[in-house]
Amino acid sequence: MGMNHLRTLRDFAGDEVQLVGIAETHEPTLKLAMSRFQVAGYADYRQMIKVVQPDLVLVVVPTYLHYEVAAYALDQGINVLIEKPIATTVEDARGLISLARLRGAKITIGSIERFNPCGPARKCIFGEMRSARKASTRPQLAQVRKMKPARIPGRLSS
Repeated sequence: MGMNHLRTLRDFAGDEVQLVGIAETHEPTLKLAMSRFQVAGYADYRQMIKVVQPDLVLVVVPTYLHYEVAAYALDQGINVLIEKPIATTVEDARGLISLARLRGAKITIGSIERFNPCGPARKCIFGEMRSARKASTRPQLAQVRKMKPARIPGRLSS
């Protein structure tokens, strides 16, 4: 998921968005991202925030870490975009919103995968797509709710 966000940010015009740092705990993924996107990398998000002092932090981590990472950035007065869901509990979500207001930072929720024309679940449901480039460029919303563990061919279940 993080690589999708990085690719999307890279595709903005240079004066609109400047990618200034990546934090990733998995070293091979960090090295790949640093090489592919030509940006400084950090094993610890706190160190990245301290050194880089970004205007905005994208929180693209497992959901149980959303509160911890977002709260740290918000406490520094940094704007935050969190990949959905905002947090694991309503109380944590309200806490992040309150902290953003207290520090004068903005907080928003992203849903990059909602408009992915060939995500794994839809690929499985609608059949093989020949090319993502042939998919419609107009966003077409198809909301899928997971009711039970998905069994996607070729993937291990957790």
